[in-house]
Amino acid sequence: MSETQTNRVAVVQASPLFFDREGSVEKVCRLTREAGGEGARLVLFPEAYVGGYPWGLGFGTVVGGRSDAGRRTWQRYWETAIDVPGSEVSRMGEAAKEAGVYLAVGVVERDSTFSRG
Repeated sequence: MSETQTNRVAVVQASPLFFDREGSVEKVCRLTREAGGEGARLVLFPEAYVGGYPWGLGFGTVVGGRSDAGRRTWQRYWETAIDVPGSEVSRMGEAAKEAGVYLAVGVVERDSTFSRG
């Protein structure tokens, strides 16, 4: 029979930096390193942590149309999303590797091949 193994899990409940992709990725990297330094083996971030969950954003939509302000908000939201795979994912992966942890991060993903924002 195998031995039971105990691992420390860090569940991050820090506020994301909405509309700030670079700041959000840096925050993930920093908190991942901190959690690894505290002995975590697995670090978990919330859904849509990078890119932000659009709670309360209507993007100016009504049936049959979208306002100019809503289009601008949508554009900012799309610009905050990341490509998977991409440089931001690589940076977060490197931070996890340096910290010696497994990392799960919710991100807003875009596909630059087919999406124009």
